[in-house]
Amino acid sequence: MLKPLTSVKPVIFLVLFMVVVFIGGPADAQTKISGKMTLAYVKVDSLVIGDTEGHSMALADSRGTNVCTSGNDFMEGAEVISLSYADLAMGTGFHEGYTTFTKGDDMTIARWKGQAKTTMTEEGTPEFSFMGTFEYIKGAGQYENISGKGTYKGHFTSLTEYTVEWEGEYALE
Repeated sequence: MLKPLTSVKPVIFLVLFMVVVFIGGPADAQTKISGKMTLAYVKVDSLVIGDTEGHSMALADSRGTNVCTSGNDFMEGAEVISLSYADLAMGTGFHEGYTTFTKGDDMTIARWKGQAKTTMTEEGTPEFSFMGTFEYIKGAGQYENISGKGTYKGHFTSLTEYTVEWEGEYALE
């Protein structure tokens, strides 16, 4: 007959071993990332709604590049394509879209949504800014099976150009 104390230790070890092997260890580690995109419109289609003054919808195609600011070279120098939709009244409202980063065989696609706002400066010129959240929906190359999310904020530097600062986390499943 086995003593109770000596028979418990092997059972605990066996249970822990099975949990690690069959269920897995800790969840995939998240990698912190951040960057800054500089983009310019290549095409914009805008429609006036007509229900209230200044209410419009727009579809836009923007192109540019990404600079990694997190120190880990995540998509450093990647080509950026951002396809967006905005529903604005007097320059304020919501926007959403998809942003694709491509660098060689590596690619990520993120879906984003947020708020846009136009304010007037002391000089009387409009300033257009925006912010929101994003989530990765697809990846290729070394980013195949990417998952993750983050936040962004940006502003226009001219009528057709803008910058976006973003930060988030990702994991490869």
